[in-house]
Amino acid sequence: MAFTKQQLLGLTESHLIELYPNHKVHIDVVNAITDLQKASREAGFDLRLASSFRSFERQKTIWNKKAKGQLACFDKNERPLDISACSPFELADTICFFSAIPGTSRHHWGCDFDIFDFNAYPAGKTPQLKQSEFTPGGENFPVYQWLLKHAADFGFYFPFTQTHDGVCPEPWHISFKPVSELAQKQYSKHLLIDILSTQPVLLADVILKYIDYFYPKYIGQYHV
Repeated sequence: MAFTKQQLLGLTESHLIELYPNHKVHIDVVNAITDLQKASREAGFDLRLASSFRSFERQKTIWNKKAKGQLACFDKNERPLDISACSPFELADTICFFSAIPGTSRHHWGCDFDIFDFNAYPAGKTPQLKQSEFTPGGENFPVYQWLLKHAADFGFYFPFTQTHDGVCPEPWHISFKPVSELAQKQYSKHLLIDILSTQPVLLADVILKYIDYFYPKYIGQYHV
């Protein structure tokens, strides 16, 4: 099915179904993600969703809190950043490395998921989705290695890897290719310009002014 503008931007849930409490997914992804989870259990893992669909409003809240210093910002080495020392352009550029501009998150589509192995965490400990959890010795390194071998069998791939120059590599982020490719083809710079021109997103003026820098670096190469 084709995406509507509202669906691409995370402004509606008309393309979704609630798979688990607090987890809505694209209706065409239900079988694929449940089959992947079943296979993970047979392999000794318990693949859970840390994040599935995320609305525009939720992404805007995360973004605006980072822009105001209400949520921690980090540099590319995952060290806390003093945002008071950053220019508006530097701040927008830094936030983009870890968090999508509202209206551009692939989580808006309902076919992308942040995942973790529930079995790897003792009671009371929750995943932080950091690089260290997915490298040798980390809680999710075994399931990550399993996914590298088997995710494609179920139609999933990793959209954010070390080969890209832009967004932080995310070994916890998988995407259902048949659906996300459709969304990628329909997404455009004009959609981003429209949403940032009409919604109260902090630093939107900076992104719009330098759209030919931000779009190809943080959005275009992942959405086209």
